Amino acid sequence: MNTVATAPYVDDTRLGHLQRRSPRISFRILFLLFLLGFGTIASSAQTPTPTPESEEIIRLREEKTRAELERDIAAAKKEIRDAQPEVPKPTATPLEGNATLNEGVRLETAMVSYKAMSEVANEIGKEIRSRVLMPSNFAIYDAQVVRDWRFHQALFPAFKGQTEDLRNHYVKLLCEDATSGVSAHFRATYCIDPAGAGFTALTNPASRSSMKTAAITGAIGAGATLIKSFIDLAALFRTETKIEGASVTIDSSALVAEVFRALKNHYQCTQLPAPVGCVSHTPSFYYPGVFHPRIEDSETIFRIGQLFIFKTEADRIIKTKTAGKPALVNQLNNLVAQRNKAEEVQEKIRSLTAIVENLNGALAHETISSFRRKLWAEKTDALVELGKLGSEANQIANIRVLDGAIAAKKGAISAIDAPVKSLTDLGERFQAFVDQFVKIDDTGSNALALFIKSEDIEKIMGNGNSYWLEIKSVSAGGNNRTRKNLIWFFAGARVDHSGGVIAEYTLYNTSGAVVTSDKIAYYEGYIQPKNIKKGKIKDTVN
Repeated sequence: MNTVATAPYVDDTRLGHLQRRSPRISFRILFLLFLLGFGTIASSAQTPTPTPESEEIIRLREEKTRAELERDIAAAKKEIRDAQPEVPKPTATPLEGNATLNEGVRLETAMVSYKAMSEVANEIGKEIRSRVLMPSNFAIYDAQVVRDWRFHQALFPAFKGQTEDLRNHYVKLLCEDATSGVSAHFRATYCIDPAGAGFTALTNPASRSSMKTAAITGAIGAGATLIKSFIDLAALFRTETKIEGASVTIDSSALVAEVFRALKNHYQCTQLPAPVGCVSHTPSFYYPGVFHPRIEDSETIFRIGQLFIFKTEADRIIKTKTAGKPALVNQLNNLVAQRNKAEEVQEKIRSLTAIVENLNGALAHETISSFRRKLWAEKTDALVELGKLGSEANQIANIRVLDGAIAAKKGAISAIDAPVKSLTDLGERFQAFVDQFVKIDDTGSNALALFIKSEDIEKIMGNGNSYWLEIKSVSAGGNNRTRKNLIWFFAGARVDHSGGVIAEYTLYNTSGAVVTSDKIAYYEGYIQPKNIKKGKIKDTVN
């Protein structure tokens, strides 16, 4: 049985394409087909009719040939594909029209938020104006300033009592004693009141004006610099709230300035009952935590300064009086030495007189001439010695004169020591008192500087018509809105900005009672950048 080998199926169109693209590859395929057909024909002409076993072998060989041919065709196709150049991909992409805002876009939201802050400040001013009719002073509350002020109010009576007691002792020692040695200028200036009613009064303005702070420069020392210290209140206000990547920090000074401006604006006209009508009243505004008020007429400085002036005069008197004391002490020592010498002479006269009397008694009973001559020789020597020393009466008189001179010198020295000791003790007491007030504590402050600062607060806030304004906390923030729709598609996305502020405030009177308090929130809606540029976010407060 003759069999004709059938070639595997080949896509003629693809093959034609292959032939066109690669003649060399097409020739190779035709040559393989030729060999395959020629071999099949030769086999059928020469071989006998195959047995069933031979047919199975032929079938397997055909399958093998078909598989090899398919493999060669697939490899040829892959080689053709790899040889073809790649079609370039398009590089131009259409714009989507999106607007991207990073967290650095803050200026616009800050401007809108500060506009909201102005609205909040205006509401605070309006509410305070409705509660307080005609105030004298407003001060921004600062906890440390108020604590120092209360401390001053509690301790100042004791301070005043101590200074008055020290001053009275100085007056008694320097002014009341005619022999104190004070200068005429000091007595006329600080001892005698111009009205003749006693000593200089603390309430005399002329006396206060003569007290210069330079008189106590050495006492106040480094602590006095605290009078001009600034206290940062930023921690009370800088609470950041981030909204969609846009954050705003409201500065404390800006908020205080805006509130003060609002209060001043609202108090330009105080409506009183007819026929008075509108009355302009502008209270004073203070910010002690940033710029401490300074009042020149300080009772604390006056009292301490007056005591320093008294102490300075006392020290001058002590120096003057003690300058002549060494000469008096030397004179006293010489007189004491003379008296001691006179006492020695007197004692020697008494001793020699006793010896002479004993020798006279011995001569009265002695009969042996040799012994009598010896006794007379001893008596003669004693009499010669007595003749040189003089009489006992003269020595007694001399000692009496020396005792008088010694007593006079001791009196003169005592006249110096008594007042000097009193002035020295009083000066040491005053110095201990001053050291107590000027001693620097761990915070770098001292009581004297605190008193001076607190006295300034007392001058402006001590009346019943002054108020402390506390702005406790502030939260602020804003966001950036991006919008895009079909109408705005070709023009691009639109960006708007918004911001808002939340503030809390409390108004206290000088006794600490709350006059009014509130939490005010204001949100400024979305504003286009062109409206920001045109100035359409002007402050409410004029």
